[in-house]
Amino acid sequence: MRMISVRPGAAGVYLFMMYILYLTGVYFGSIYYVLFLTTVFLSIFSLVSITMTGFSLRYNQEFSTDHPLKGENIVYTLSATKESGFPSTPVRAVFRNVRQGMDVTIPDVRFYPTPNRRFEFNYSIHCPYRGVYTMGLDALELIGIFNLLSFRIPAWTRTFYVYPRIITIAHAPFTEYGGALSQPGTGRGREEDYTLLESLIQYRAGLPIRHIAWKKFASLGEPVLKTYNASSRPGITIYLDTRRLGPESDAALAAEDCSVEILVALVKFYTEQNIPVSVYGDGWDRFIFPGRDDAMFHEFHRSTIGVFFSSRRSPAEIFYADAGDSGFRASTVLFVTHHVDPEIMTLAELGSHDTACGAILNLTSRSSSERLEIESTVEHLKERGALLHTVRNADAIKEDLER
Repeated sequence: MRMISVRPGAAGVYLFMMYILYLTGVYFGSIYYVLFLTTVFLSIFSLVSITMTGFSLRYNQEFSTDHPLKGENIVYTLSATKESGFPSTPVRAVFRNVRQGMDVTIPDVRFYPTPNRRFEFNYSIHCPYRGVYTMGLDALELIGIFNLLSFRIPAWTRTFYVYPRIITIAHAPFTEYGGALSQPGTGRGREEDYTLLESLIQYRAGLPIRHIAWKKFASLGEPVLKTYNASSRPGITIYLDTRRLGPESDAALAAEDCSVEILVALVKFYTEQNIPVSVYGDGWDRFIFPGRDDAMFHEFHRSTIGVFFSSRRSPAEIFYADAGDSGFRASTVLFVTHHVDPEIMTLAELGSHDTACGAILNLTSRSSSERLEIESTVEHLKERGALLHTVRNADAIKEDLER
């Protein structure tokens, strides 16, 4: 809808000036009357110029891609021409480039269209994070004389959905251990049942100590571990930590996106192994994969664009609430978090009842000193049998998950 807007204050001053010129022209002579007629002519000319420019102005918008990837640039081009030879009024292009948590990055531009000349403006718009981006031309404003009035021509914008990357990994963390997290669902949904003792094996460096047979250790003097038969249970349950890392900022958004991409990589790996996977996250729909399901994975991947990190609940708290539900069945739980949560660390070290727990710590946006301190703590806990793994940043997801 095309709209004319008037600046009341400036228009009032202009009309008052015209009235004064008219009175002085009547009482003091022709020169003031000529000035009065000049102001009237300028007003009429401005209206006609705005009208003619509005009807003769043509514009076009082009985008370099319809499906931008995270981290990619969209090259946006606005071109405009005026097909009339009538003198033009100034034009201001008002742009829109909006994503939740980000400011508009394309400044408005003002130009004077001339007949049969093509004006072109090029911008490179970065899409650093997953999310919904709306960009393009919001409106063209034709500006009248002295900025007294303007004629607004609504334009159109385009919406782009930027999804997290799908990173393929050859194997998941903890595969070097002999515990329940080593090969969840090896029996296609069958997990180690700690009530079904199978045999004892000699302890080796790096194996978790939570299943040491203490009586045998006391009698033999050498540590041995218990191994178990499998029972039919869900393959693996993954909890995504959806708490924000500090105030809203580029660092927080980068950490959130890295956690989501870690989650996507893990789900892809486990489902391609035909391992049942359940995915939980506070404020997000739960996904339960019975095994390999490409259609469900596609739906899951698309849904990650709507994961908002605004929760105040630890995933450990959610896990405890789920564990208290008689319908909840999981013997293998994995937490993906960008927080150093003591409760998650404890679960990764000790587990919970008959549930084996592990955690992947996302260190994106941490300072070098913070990262060294966290990695030192992780190594200390791993020596005590904790199932902990770190990912340095988004660029190192594949390398670190396969480490």
